[in-house]
Amino acid sequence: MSGPVVPFELHPGIIEWVYRSHWHQGLHRDYVARCAYATLSACSLVCKAWRPVAQCLLFRRIPRLLTAYQALRFIASLRSNQRLGTHVRSLQILELTRTDWPKRTPLVNIEHAISILELCPQVLDICLLFSAKFTSYDFFRIRSLDLHPTRLQFLIMTPQFYEIASLWPTVRFMTCGEDDDPLPSAPTQPAPFTLESLQVVTSLPQADLRRTMTVDRSYLGLRRNAPP
Repeated sequence: MSGPVVPFELHPGIIEWVYRSHWHQGLHRDYVARCAYATLSACSLVCKAWRPVAQCLLFRRIPRLLTAYQALRFIASLRSNQRLGTHVRSLQILELTRTDWPKRTPLVNIEHAISILELCPQVLDICLLFSAKFTSYDFFRIRSLDLHPTRLQFLIMTPQFYEIASLWPTVRFMTCGEDDDPLPSAPTQPAPFTLESLQVVTSLPQADLRRTMTVDRSYLGLRRNAPP
């Protein structure tokens, strides 16, 4: 005698609940991410009916693309099935050096980032970190993309902050990290967007933050939640 059968229309909700339950356990973020993605990967292999649901969640948040190998592997996955790129809502593309990597490990670069953005037309949250500067051609390619992100994050402030910030008029929330080098003066023209929130991630006390935080709030059109 067969046991009770869970109605198929409940399967997507159950898979999503299992995925979200990992993020509410108070554990280290990297460990939780590995557990969540391992769970979704397993679900995507159960049957054809589960695969689209699991892949939708699996590709929703792409954290910490750090090396050229990771970036190229991700690009290959998106090109093999263009539907996967439409699931991506959050991207972290970071050029970070790490002591535990083999020497001369190729890092992710701006070309990789643009190729990924081209394949993720519905991304809403973009986090970038590069030591190299964007060229005028890089800016041209990014502007030609039909992207409408609402959140932009800079882990370390960049001299090209104002140019990058002006790429997407749809940005409403921005997070910036500190940097030792002062930013150039803000453009005379106002930004093509109006921020609702500007968050500054820093360990500096308030007095030092006022002296080092050089983002022109009038340029950004901040309405509320601006740093003092």
